[in-house]
This record gives sequence, structure tokens and C-alpha cells, in this order.
Amino acid sequence: MKKIFTLNYDQPSDYQFSLDSIQLAEKIIELYKNRQDLNQLRCLDLCCGCGVIGLEIYFFLQAITHFDFVDIEESYRPYFEKNCEKFSPPPNFNFYQKNYLFHEGQYDLIVCNPPYFFSNEGILSPSSFKNRCRFFLDASFKELIESIARLLAPSGEAYILINKGEAYGKNRIEEAKTYLESNFKLESLGKIRITELVKVSRNS
Repeated sequence: MKKIFTLNYDQPSDYQFSLDSIQLAEKIIELYKNRQDLNQLRCLDLCCGCGVIGLEIYFFLQAITHFDFVDIEESYRPYFEKNCEKFSPPPNFNFYQKNYLFHEGQYDLIVCNPPYFFSNEGILSPSSFKNRCRFFLDASFKELIESIARLLAPSGEAYILINKGEAYGKNRIEEAKTYLESNFKLESLGKIRITELVKVSRNS
């Protein structure tokens, strides 16, 4: 598998995605490449930005027919649309300008590369756009975890990149577990750069 991103993605010049997103996509591709039910899966890229994670997955797993993309920043939409146009034919995927708290549905696969920092963890930028990308401002980390659990189908799986917050005396992997009801489990799958990749699913 290629170790650099597949497409020359369009993205805003003042906030660009990192290789964390590509490496998350690579993990999902490896886990799902032999599944026979890809065309039946409802997939969601939450906090999607310009759509890099979901579209990178789709490039390798084009049997997927349903992929929704959700981000609170409407300014990402034209970049997402340009990135879809790089495929021939372009996939018929939806971009929703929404906070994850207000998105509905049940998904078999959720991927999420959310903000890594809290508002008291670093210096805010003069740009509200950059701040929304980097910090939990519009909703909390707790609300993110609870929303992902709510959006999962009964046998669904969510893969999330979490900055543990050790530099601030935190362990957000353990914190996330406290936000899940007893019928859910959270597993750590290892590090991706400065983040931990975690999987959320229901207990069997």
C-alpha cells in the first residue's frame, strides 16, 4: 500500500490536514479490504474537513456506495466537492454542514479525526476557522464520544484519533471510557504520530 496520500487533495491554505488522517485511512483500508459487504455499509467521516480520510478509504475500497461527510465548517464544502471530482465518475457522497451533536443516522463505520486540544491547552489563533479545527469549542470531548456511540449501528465500529493530553496531565483514553454506556467498549489500537487510535463498538 502507498505510504503517501493517493490524491493531490484540495484544501484551505491556512489550515491543512496532516499525515495522521492518511495513516488513519490506511489502517481502515487494511482492516476492511477483505470484507464482502462493503456495498452494504453506511459510512461516516465525522469532523471531515475537506474529506481526506473518507475519500482516501474510498479510493482503495470503491465497493463502498454510502459515505456521509460531516463538518461544522461550511467553508470546507467547495474543497470536498473538488476532491470528489478527482474520481471518475465522482462518487455521490453527501457533505453536511453540521455539528456532530445534531447529525442523525446509524452507521456501520465511523472515522473521526477531531480537534486535538481544549481551549485552555494552548494559544488561540485570531482565526476562528483555525481555532475550530484545533480546539474543542462548539461541543465538548464528552459530547463527541457520546454522539459517536449514538450514531453507531448495532454492529458498527468507530475509529477515532485521540490526543491523550499527557502534556496536560490528562489521559483522555480513560476519560473517553467513562462517557460510554456499559454496552459499549473502547479499545486502543496503537499510536498514530501524536495521537492514539481507538476503536469504539458495542459489546458482543
